[in-house]
Amino acid sequence: LHGTLNGEALAFELPVYGVILKEGTLKAVLEGDSLKLESLAARGREGRFSASGALPLGLDGTARLAWRAEALSLLDRPDMRLVVSGEGEASYDGKGVSLTGDLRADRGRFEFARERLPALGEDVVVLGRPGPPEKAGLTLPVVLDLRLDLGDNLLVQGYGYDGKVAGLVDFATSKEGELRAFGRVHAVNATFLAYGQRLDVDPGVLIFDGPIDNPALQITAWRRNQAVEAGVQLTGTARAPSVDLVSQPPVPEGERLSWLVLGRPPSGATQADLGLLQATAGALLAG
Repeated sequence: LHGTLNGEALAFELPVYGVILKEGTLKAVLEGDSLKLESLAARGREGRFSASGALPLGLDGTARLAWRAEALSLLDRPDMRLVVSGEGEASYDGKGVSLTGDLRADRGRFEFARERLPALGEDVVVLGRPGPPEKAGLTLPVVLDLRLDLGDNLLVQGYGYDGKVAGLVDFATSKEGELRAFGRVHAVNATFLAYGQRLDVDPGVLIFDGPIDNPALQITAWRRNQAVEAGVQLTGTARAPSVDLVSQPPVPEGERLSWLVLGRPPSGATQADLGLLQATAGALLAG
C-alpha cells in the first residue's frame, strides 16, 4: 500500500508554558507496516520546528525521527521565555522512547518570584498529620541524552539574583530513569540583592556531576568600591552549603561583616548598627 497524506493547519498548544505550534504541515507515505514521514513542519510564535523519519503503524516495530528547531520559541510566558535552535533524534525500540540532540539557547528570560505566604519547612512534623512523602529524584519516562548550551543571552531574575547565565550542561537519565546533569553554569554580569545592597557576583559557578538538584557551589557576592571589599562566599553543595565571609584586603571576621553590612569599620557603630550586625550574623549562621 503506497500513498501520500497531506495535512494543513495542524496545531499543537501547551498554554501553561505558552507553547503554540501552528501552521503545521505533514507529508507522509505508507510503506508496508510503517509510515514514512517525509516532512513534518510547524511554526511557533517565533521560529520553526521540523521532523522526518519513520513510524510503525502498530505497537510493534521501531520508530526513528530526526528533528530540528530553528530559532524556535520553545517557552513563551511573560515570566518564562526561551528561544532555541538545535537538532537531534527521537526513537522508539519497542520498549521505550529515547531523545538525543544538541540545543542552544538563542535568548531567554526567566523570572522567579518568592512565595507570598510562608510555609513550614520540609523537616517539620505536625503531630496528628501524616508526614511528607519521601522525595525521590526527578524521573522521566524517556531515555534522555541531551546537551544544552545556554548561549550568551539568557537572563535570570529572582530570589535577589539579577543577571545572565551561561555554560554547557549534558542531561541524561540513569537506568532507573532518574534525570542527571553534567556540566558547568556560570553567572555573567550578575548582581545579588542582600543586606540592602546590590552585591556583585564574582564568581558565580554551579558544577553539575550527577543529581540535578545538588550541584557544587563556587559563589561569592561582593560589596565593592570601598576601602575593604567584603563578600559572602558559598562553597560545598546545594544540599550542604558552607557560608563564609571574605574580604580584600584580609581583615578580621567581625570587621568583614561590618564592611559588608554597613560599608565601614565597626568602630563608632551605633546601638542600631550593632543590632543589625547581630541579626545579620545570626542569619548567616542559620544557613
